[in-house]
Amino acid sequence: MSKTRSFGVQKNNEIQDNVSSIDRSFIRGLDRTRAIRVEQREKLIKIVEKSDLPSISIRILFDYDSDRIRRGSFESLNEIGDALHNVALVESIIMLNGHTDAVGSRACNQNLSVRRAISAKRYLTEIMQVPHERLVVAGFGEDRLNDPDDPANESNRRVEIINLGE
Repeated sequence: MSKTRSFGVQKNNEIQDNVSSIDRSFIRGLDRTRAIRVEQREKLIKIVEKSDLPSISIRILFDYDSDRIRRGSFESLNEIGDALHNVALVESIIMLNGHTDAVGSRACNQNLSVRRAISAKRYLTEIMQVPHERLVVAGFGEDRLNDPDDPANESNRRVEIINLGE
């Protein structure tokens, strides 16, 4: 698991202080039964960036052109699932962002990134028993490459997890 920042160091009340009440209402109103729309995704990213919310990027391995999680990724997902049961995070709303490399068409990569984020959500809800209503899913396709100098690099295929607070 590759950390971009500490995921659970900030307490939810500190996260709450960083997010305006209007942004908090927007987050609470998101549909968590399916992937969010592109305009919602863009608004959430602006909220995350201006509020400096804690996040981590984990490398979830998938078969080529597949949303099936490969065996080597379950340990990382188990760690995330365990963390989400911790008392400090148990009320948090978590955003799962799927990403792809830049191989293939933009439309295919966008769809694939959503399907991969949904696969991570499915694992966390079904295997790790994280309540589905705590997880927001978004796909970014090839729009936010981890390694823009090497668009085909497998490090671009990842799931980013952001703690949106309560």
